[in-house]
Amino acid sequence: MFMPTFEEANCLVATDNQIAVLRDAMDASLSIMTIVDIVGEVIGNPGDVLTDYQLWAIHQKCQLLFCVLNIAREKF
Repeated sequence: MFMPTFEEANCLVATDNQIAVLRDAMDASLSIMTIVDIVGEVIGNPGDVLTDYQLWAIHQKCQLLFCVLNIAREKF
């Protein structure tokens, strides 16, 4: 989870990048779809593929991961 890619200098940069992606994904109700990959589906409107509950559950998981990564970032 904290392993940096070749473009990232270290795990702190990788964590900051993940936090930024999650922050962007939580900006609007359907912007979470920028981080969700539905295999084999071409998505026009995410509401056509996912239920409101599924979108809510994904948003909750993003919030939890966002909080955990922020705590981990503060502890470095």
